[in-house]
Amino acid sequence: MFRRKSLKPLKTVAFIVGLGLFFQDCGKSQWNTDPPSDTTFGTNPTDPAVFQKDSASVAAILTDRYATSNTLVAVFGPSASSALLTPVEQNRSDFGSPCSIYENYNTINSTGGTVAANPPEKCSLDPGPANLGASVLPTATVSRQANMAHICSSLIGNTTTMNYALALITGDSSLPAASSDNVTKMIRLFYTNFPDPPAALIQSLLAMLSPGAPTLVQWQAAFYTVCVSSYWQVL
Repeated sequence: MFRRKSLKPLKTVAFIVGLGLFFQDCGKSQWNTDPPSDTTFGTNPTDPAVFQKDSASVAAILTDRYATSNTLVAVFGPSASSALLTPVEQNRSDFGSPCSIYENYNTINSTGGTVAANPPEKCSLDPGPANLGASVLPTATVSRQANMAHICSSLIGNTTTMNYALALITGDSSLPAASSDNVTKMIRLFYTNFPDPPAALIQSLLAMLSPGAPTLVQWQAAFYTVCVSSYWQVL
């Protein structure tokens, strides 16, 4: 009579062999699949996308409300420092520079009373975001450009301020002649510390003036074109 052999050793061997084949198949299927999405989009060191640099943009820094106002007063005269420049002097959001408490003080006027020495600096006690959030280094904004368009239009439309600007070119109250020299003088009123203006710019502005006797309206248009440009405000 034959003794019945035990099948346990065979089952054990079959289990081990099957387990090895199972993990072997898993390994093949794992390495044969596509790489995860994060390596597909540039984290793989061999991917050219790794070496691509993001583009950077730099915003030009413009003159603050003090420098902008001073330039306009230098071009259009002391009369420009009245209500015409209020949008510049009191608009800290667009033209920058928070109000200074050191400039906010009173002085004695001719009648013995006290008045603010620097009215635009009265906002130094304003805790609102318009003052506290004012940028020290302002940049170009749509609202700033819109304000400049309104200010320049007011300055060239005012007889006193426009005559003051024209007198800086001719030395008297007469209208300047249409010449490259006079157009260059007009440009330099705004671009005080810039290189010589390009010839193309001079010719473009000269084309706005009648060769014989330019009118006041034509000179106003030329002054407005230069005044409203933000390039003379770039630091």
